[in-house]
Amino acid sequence: MNPRALAILLATRPAAPTSGRRNLGRPAILALILAVVALALGATSALASGFSLKVTAQGPATVGKPLLLNVTGTIPPEDIKYPYWFSMAAIPTTVLSTCPADHWTAHQIAISTGGAMITFDQRESADAAGAFGFAVGATPTAPGTVLLCGYTDDGETQTLAVAQLLLDIRPGAPVNLSKPRVKRAHGRLVCRPGRWANDPTSITHRWRVRGAKVRCVVTAKNAAGAATAASRPVSASRALRHRLS
Repeated sequence: MNPRALAILLATRPAAPTSGRRNLGRPAILALILAVVALALGATSALASGFSLKVTAQGPATVGKPLLLNVTGTIPPEDIKYPYWFSMAAIPTTVLSTCPADHWTAHQIAISTGGAMITFDQRESADAAGAFGFAVGATPTAPGTVLLCGYTDDGETQTLAVAQLLLDIRPGAPVNLSKPRVKRAHGRLVCRPGRWANDPTSITHRWRVRGAKVRCVVTAKNAAGAATAASRPVSASRALRHRLS
């Protein structure tokens, strides 16, 4: 139980009578029961009054490139003396289109459905007005759309604020999966470009000749960038070196 919840519970406890014998009485017992019930119900609450949370991306998301996410929010000024925590889960949009209200539920779904935990139990340090802000880093590993779910919680069971962000992740620059190769075909040398990931939109090659050795250098490009890979050098006759495709 966090200090604020404990303070609420203790506030409902009546003082002991001067006779030395404690007698709660029906009104005090009822108040205590209601306080405990309120705390139990509050453990599953998605939002609490005075708390706010927002998550934004500092730029476009691209596979393989580090990305910073801005986290901002508010804590009620009267509550800044208590610790509150931030966590963020990444959930595939094929699983959910909106974030769960409870942070523990989001964490379990993310871990079990091919998503990930971006950060967990990061302290929200607020100023005197209750405002806080910090950056969270992430590096996307696959293209597509992912649901980012951010939460403020009390470090135990209570979710106090929820923020969500649909992040569209673009494919990264081409990545070579198998090297280019130089092959002989119909009396000529030809360059096989190899295999590439991340959907290149153009693939070009050039020849590099050093003495009797020949190799081809392939460049693959897409909107995210370019990458180059070279074949192993092969020996070629003078005639073949003048017949490069």
